Amino acid sequence: EELIGHVQSWPAEQLERGSHRLEEEAHQISSHGITRVSAELKMARSLVRLAEIQATLQEQRILFLRQQMADMERHQRSTVVPPSHTQDSLLLLPDSTDTPH
Repeated sequence: EELIGHVQSWPAEQLERGSHRLEEEAHQISSHGITRVSAELKMARSLVRLAEIQATLQEQRILFLRQQMADMERHQRSTVVPPSHTQDSLLLLPDSTDTPH
């Protein structure tokens, strides 16, 4: 022990232990921060994806409703009977069998 006593318990050993402890704490703190940022980034990506899906659904609803409106207008136009010519107006129309005078 007397032979190695002069190299044991140097003040530098305590500083080294303290330095290692601080290094481990800094590593844990930075790891925790990185993990938190990563989780927040994943959440933000999820929210963006959700917004994209909702926008797509909204666009599909709008397109569907526009198509429904166009179909209804077409149907309404086809069910409306055009005004028929009365007997008097038919008499005024030239007959194709008439010969010109």
